[in-house]
Amino acid sequence: MSKINVLDYNAEDFLERIDLRLDEYKEKAIEAATQEAAFKSWEAARRVALIDSGKSATYAQDAVKSEPEWAEMYLEMEQAKIEAEDIKARVNQGIRYFEAWRSKYSAEKRAA
Repeated sequence: MSKINVLDYNAEDFLERIDLRLDEYKEKAIEAATQEAAFKSWEAARRVALIDSGKSATYAQDAVKSEPEWAEMYLEMEQAKIEAEDIKARVNQGIRYFEAWRSKYSAEKRAA
């Protein structure tokens, strides 16, 4: 990541970028939560079906986790979570840049 000169920006630039990132984060977080809910629902339904057919709960849990669909859905869910956390980290970085800008801006105003 390259360094930026925070004084090349104004407060509105930072706040606008933070708002955009927050909107992105909300979308990704909702997507991740939706995928997690679908995954857990699918997993539970598969387990219940096996248990209802007479299999033990331990067998059902292991059998479901050994299905190719389980791994695919699990990885998609985790990827969505990682993407949301990545955007959240960029939001926090934007906030840190804004704080640096505000600090330097205040120092320059005091010096003037």
